[in-house]
Amino acid sequence: MNISKLLTYSYIFFLSTFLIACSEKTITAEVEQPYHLLAQVIDVKPQESYAIERAYTGQVSIRDVSKLGFEFNGLINNVFVDNGDHVTQGQVLAEQSTELLTIKMQELQAQIEQVNAKLSLNTHNLKRITKLEKKGYSSQQALDNLTAEKEALIANLQGLKANVNSLKYQLEHTKIIAPFDGVIDARNATQGEVVAAGMPVLQLIQQGDKQVTFGLPAKLADSIRLNQVLSVTINNKDHSAKVIAIGKQVNPANRTIEVRLALDLDKAVDVFNGQLAQVLIPQKINRQGTWIPISALTDGIRGQWNIYTVNNIEQNLYKVTVKTVKVLQTNKEYAYIELTENTPLKIISEGVHRFVGGQTVRIGTNQSSKPANPTNQGEQL
Repeated sequence: MNISKLLTYSYIFFLSTFLIACSEKTITAEVEQPYHLLAQVIDVKPQESYAIERAYTGQVSIRDVSKLGFEFNGLINNVFVDNGDHVTQGQVLAEQSTELLTIKMQELQAQIEQVNAKLSLNTHNLKRITKLEKKGYSSQQALDNLTAEKEALIANLQGLKANVNSLKYQLEHTKIIAPFDGVIDARNATQGEVVAAGMPVLQLIQQGDKQVTFGLPAKLADSIRLNQVLSVTINNKDHSAKVIAIGKQVNPANRTIEVRLALDLDKAVDVFNGQLAQVLIPQKINRQGTWIPISALTDGIRGQWNIYTVNNIEQNLYKVTVKTVKVLQTNKEYAYIELTENTPLKIISEGVHRFVGGQTVRIGTNQSSKPANPTNQGEQL
């Protein structure tokens, strides 16, 4: 019995010793193989320049803004439109009273009839005197007097007819007629007012021919060309516009050149005269560097920016190196950094807070890719 217990105890001791030894070997194996973080890496290659879009503030303008008034003095009889009304070409917008002109026309017609009567009498007298003069019963003086009188009556009749034509012209121009389709922007007079000739009664803005005018710095005048299509933002909506005029005179106040754009008429452009617009001008900056994700940047000392590059030290293991860079341009997702060397780099693209210089890391076999060259907007830093 004692021998059986002794064998049992020996077996238990041997088994425990074996398990402890196995555990120590496993722990030792794990310690001998250190863990390396997996880094998300992209390949970047330097480029010679980058493109940006700078925004310039302009103003929407309508090419045809007409101040409409009457050609002659007179009393306004009716104004048929008001502010904001849409009108069509040929529509009557306002009219003057024609009562006085009608009375003058009647007076002229009476004078014409009177002259015609005198002219008829003169013609009969002239015929009789001519017959008597041939027979020697009348003097040449009487014939000359009647001839001169006839010429005077004819001239007077022509003058009266000219006055009639003048009155007809005034009668035809007692109405303000819309010269084109548009919207009434201002109404400066109303029924019953007596207005002077040429006084603006209505202001009409043409619809459909909208332009954007803005000032471009003279040094950038060569960056655009006629008929070039630019992007314009009005009231948070994007539109396309074509360059139709580039000025040749520098504005002494702001040292810019006036540029005019025509908004795309094939699309419905609901804008107002005088509304602000932002014009995006593409610009090429000749500076060697590359685009990297914003997530690849980390804070450096004294306000500088750092990136982490990796270099292969052995199979599938890389060493992290800290590199200070200068950021030239940013947008919401990418930053353009200055690079002086011409060789491609592998940089850590995200999770940079997990790494330090000199650290050994792993990279996945499918983690290396080149970022797309972004369409960029932003302020130059």
